[in-house]
Amino acid sequence: MRILWVTKLLPEPPTDGMLLYSGGLLRAVGRAGAAVTVVCGDPGGRGGPPGVTWLTVPAGERPRWVSLASSLPAMAVAARLPGMARAVEHAAAAGPWDAVVIDHLQMAWALRALDVARRHGAALALVSQNHETSVRAALARDPATPAVERNLRRLDAAKIARLERRTVTAVDLVTAITADDAGHFARMGPTPVAVIAPGFEGTVVEQRRIDASVPRRVMVHGSFEWSVKQDNLARLLGAIDRPLAEAGVEVVVVGSVPDSLRDRLAPLAATRFLGRVPDLAEPLSRSRFGIIAEPGGGGFKMKSFDYVFSRVPIVALHGSMQGLALVAGRDHLEAASLEDLAPLIVGAIDDDRRLNALQEGAFECCRTGFSWADRGAELLAALEAASSAVRP
Repeated sequence: MRILWVTKLLPEPPTDGMLLYSGGLLRAVGRAGAAVTVVCGDPGGRGGPPGVTWLTVPAGERPRWVSLASSLPAMAVAARLPGMARAVEHAAAAGPWDAVVIDHLQMAWALRALDVARRHGAALALVSQNHETSVRAALARDPATPAVERNLRRLDAAKIARLERRTVTAVDLVTAITADDAGHFARMGPTPVAVIAPGFEGTVVEQRRIDASVPRRVMVHGSFEWSVKQDNLARLLGAIDRPLAEAGVEVVVVGSVPDSLRDRLAPLAATRFLGRVPDLAEPLSRSRFGIIAEPGGGGFKMKSFDYVFSRVPIVALHGSMQGLALVAGRDHLEAASLEDLAPLIVGAIDDDRRLNALQEGAFECCRTGFSWADRGAELLAALEAASSAVRP
C-alpha cells in the first residue's frame, strides 16, 4: 500500500507527546508493509531516519497574531509552513496513492492541496490526537485564564470547531486515540472512526522495589513549550509547592521550561527545574511519584508510559488518565482537584508497601496491549478498508 503522510514537523527526535505518537505511528505502519512518503517541515535540515521517504521544507515558527486575520485556527496557521502547500501539491500529484494521512487537525489546511490525490482514488484519513473541538472549548471556558486570553481562545475555538467538522465530513477515515474521542467524532458525522491507541517502545524496568534509598521526591515530566502546558504547570506548582515544602518533599520538573516561566516561578521552595535530560532513567529511579495533572489540554498523556514502565507510582488529577485502564486506588492515586494532590502525596509518600503495590498494579495492567507493531497493523488495516471503500 502506498501512503502519503502529511505532518507538520519531522518527528525525530521526539520532543513532546504529539511527535512521539506521530513518529511511532508512521514508523509502525511502514514496518507493517506500507510504502510511506512523508511531507513535513525539517527544523534543522537533518533529514529523517531510514525506512520512510522524506520530502521536507525548512521549518520555522510563524507568529500567533497572523491567525487573527485568517479563517484558520492558530494551530493550522502555524503548521502551514512556507513552501509546504506547494510540496504537498507536488507530492499528491506524484501518486498514485492508496491513502493520504492528514496527521493532526493542524494539517487540515492541506485538504485543498490534496484534491488531485482524491480525484485519483486515494482515501483520505485524519489521524487525530484529540477531539480538538471539545478540548479547545473547555480551554476557552477556563475561569483561571485572563479575560483577554480567554476571548482569544474563544475565537480560536470557534475556528477549530468549523475546521474539525469540515475535515471529519470530508475524509474517509478518522482515527482517535481514546474511545471518548471516538464517540465525539462519531457524533460529528457518518465517517468511520478507528481507535488507534499509542504504543510504547522505550525502556522497560522489569523489577523495582521502592525503599528507604529512594528520596522523598516527586517528578513532573513533560514538554512545556505550548502556552496551555505552561499554564498547567504553573497552576500545578502553585497548588503543591508550599505544602510539599512544609512536608519535606522535593519536586523535580524534567523537560524544557521557558526562562520566562522559570523566572515567574522562581520563589518556589520545593521545586527544582532539571530541564531536558539525556536519559530519564536517573530522575525516574530517584522518584517516589510521577505527577500527571493537566486541567487543560485533554487527550492521552504519553508521559504516563514513562512512569508505568519505569515502575514509578502515579498520582493524577481526575480526568488526566484517559486511554489507560488503570483503576484509581489500585494502580494509581487520583485527586479530585489540584489542591487535593499535595495531601494525597504527603499521606502516601512514606508508605513503601503502598507505593510498590501501585507501581506493580500499573505495570501489570499495561504490560501488554501497547505494541507499536500492533498499532501499525491496525492503522494499515483501517486504511486498506477505507481505500477499498472509495475505489470502484
